[in-house]
Amino acid sequence: MKKSSTIIIAAMLTCSLAFAADNTTKDDGPQKIWDQNYAAFTDLINYNGNLYVAFREGNGHTTRSKDPFYGQARIMKSTNKGKTWQSVALIKECGKDLRDPKLSIMPDGRLMVNMGCTWNHDGNIYRRQPHVAFSKDGENWTQALPCLLTGKDVSYMDWLWRVVWHKGVAYSVSYQRGINKLILFKSTDGIIWEQLTLLKTEGFANETAIQFDGDEMILLVREEKHKDFGLSHLGKALPPYTDWQWINTDLRLGGPCFLIMPDGNYLVGSRDYQESQLGCALFSMTPEGKTKRLYRFEAGKDCSYTGLVMENETLYVSYYSSHDGGIGNIYFQTLPVEPLLNGQLYEQFRKSNQPK
Repeated sequence: MKKSSTIIIAAMLTCSLAFAADNTTKDDGPQKIWDQNYAAFTDLINYNGNLYVAFREGNGHTTRSKDPFYGQARIMKSTNKGKTWQSVALIKECGKDLRDPKLSIMPDGRLMVNMGCTWNHDGNIYRRQPHVAFSKDGENWTQALPCLLTGKDVSYMDWLWRVVWHKGVAYSVSYQRGINKLILFKSTDGIIWEQLTLLKTEGFANETAIQFDGDEMILLVREEKHKDFGLSHLGKALPPYTDWQWINTDLRLGGPCFLIMPDGNYLVGSRDYQESQLGCALFSMTPEGKTKRLYRFEAGKDCSYTGLVMENETLYVSYYSSHDGGIGNIYFQTLPVEPLLNGQLYEQFRKSNQPK
């Protein structure tokens, strides 16, 4: 496939900014790595030994501008475990709002980014269709290609929110705003998707994170009930992933991401609703859905949507926040795993943020 003219490689001066931080310890606090326009909804991956972060860049949380490039997907790269970052690509399509880019590695070694895509008119969404782009090196990307979804419950408002590959097959859960259906899909090429099953959930279930424990698929589903946010759900199923067991958790989610830890519990990154002001936090969740907050990041207002990568005893985290005066900035933080899981980091954070 030829590269589209809509892919802007960040060799241009306006996009070739590098950000650095003094990483003298494993937990220095957050590092701001991007602060232009409205930047939000991150994801993070280790690809060929380098860290890549993807996020949406636009003029606001939602699209209400007549600018033909409403929302774009920016890709940044770090070759030194997050000490410095370089913008390497900007994916955009005229007349389309590309949202919530999520990164995954395909069986053939290519890097894939899946994005929600909306068409808007005067601030109102009249259509959604998932899009994907591909790269062999993390820097040179194809144009954003529309996905073809097949199945009896497919609509004009589907959004494949996050993709996970398992044994050569991609899996993703689509949600439909206004229709309130949650659908599990599979694909072998990232472009053509086949419906596996309609998932039964309560309220308006939407953003869904996926992990595999062996062949068992685990879903962590954000839910909203009417005008209020509901508590999240854990779904579990074995192949062929059509018979699901559901567990109600005690955690209210926003932009969920999670990893399965060696002890069998889940490390969850999410928007944090447990205090008077919104935040971004890490939680430990048992397989039965019981949670404990482990760490709250320096974040607030419009924030969260973490990306998580764990390597040995180090956790890498990306997120966005508007707490420091910006409308949306991208942050990266490195955390040591052991004191994170035993609660030491959270206690340190609480003490350092006590009123003086």
